[in-house]
Amino acid sequence: MIEKKFNKPALIISALAVLTGWFCGPFYFVSILLGITAIIIAIKKRKTHLVKLPVFLSVVAIVMGIFDFLLFHTGLFFPL
Repeated sequence: MIEKKFNKPALIISALAVLTGWFCGPFYFVSILLGITAIIIAIKKRKTHLVKLPVFLSVVAIVMGIFDFLLFHTGLFFPL
């Protein structure tokens, strides 16, 4: 049996994506780009590494980036 380990680069990049989505609201594109990058890295190593946590964090970061875009760059939440 092959013991799978965490993919450290994907985990770090996805955690950074969540943090940038949380703290850098007006710069929504950073969290989206980091989330997509982490998903690509995680999917390439899915045979030998665990990918559920990095992919989950990346999806959360992408959703936060989309929410930040709607919050800061459209009038959806703050209509005039």
